[in-house]
Amino acid sequence: MHIEAILRQFPIGEVASVEALPLSYSHLSYRIKTVSGASFFVKQYNKDVQAFVKAEKEIQVWRLAAKKGLAPQLIHVDATYRFVVAEFIEAQLYQGGVQHQALLSTTLRQFHQLGASLNGTVLSLTETLMTYQAKLDPQRKHVCAQNEVMQRAYHAAKQLEAASLPLGLCHMDLYTDHMLFTHDQCYLIDFEYAQKSYRVLDFASLGLDDPSFLDAALIQNLSDDEVMSLDNAKIYLWGLSWFWYQYMYQVRGDERFLQQAEGVYRKMTT
Repeated sequence: MHIEAILRQFPIGEVASVEALPLSYSHLSYRIKTVSGASFFVKQYNKDVQAFVKAEKEIQVWRLAAKKGLAPQLIHVDATYRFVVAEFIEAQLYQGGVQHQALLSTTLRQFHQLGASLNGTVLSLTETLMTYQAKLDPQRKHVCAQNEVMQRAYHAAKQLEAASLPLGLCHMDLYTDHMLFTHDQCYLIDFEYAQKSYRVLDFASLGLDDPSFLDAALIQNLSDDEVMSLDNAKIYLWGLSWFWYQYMYQVRGDERFLQQAEGVYRKMTT
């Protein structure tokens, strides 16, 4: 459905301009400006990622985070959870430095605490790996790599599950593009994979995106057991990423996904 047709479903006023935002694998997004001068963010989910992305779950987490001022405010959600309208926040991405690290640390601590408000069981790391693996066509030519990735990621998952680590609401896809900073607040966005799980997974995700995160004051809130579990958390996240990229290559045939999977495999095995 074309974006103009989508916008007619939501009472946001007469549209003055539509700006496509940088592409994401899982959704299309736009900045909408109205004649009255208001700005909105519109998100449209791609159908071929529904095997992994549960929009209804994301909206639940998004609402929890927005209620605490940790995410942009939701304005409209269509009945099928395919389209979302939210406030557009004038912000910048992570720039490093003490101020952004302090804002992120505060937001992440508050976000993890929302796990107590989220219904549902704790994410089973081992079951999630097997679910991801089951989505791949067994006839594809990656059996040897798949076995090694699964073995390493499964071992890491078992180690994490045995460590009695602190739980929280985890973003599960936390990197710099999913943080927005104003002068006094860090907002999180894109909660498509958010689950109640071990909070060390979010810190490991940050470390995979930029190793300097794990040298910052950000990790001072981690327990000794969490610090010792960071490597296993990274291996587990690499495993999920490998299966995700292989699946996206399977459904879209885009060689870039295969290259991403190969890059992840090299990181896991060196």
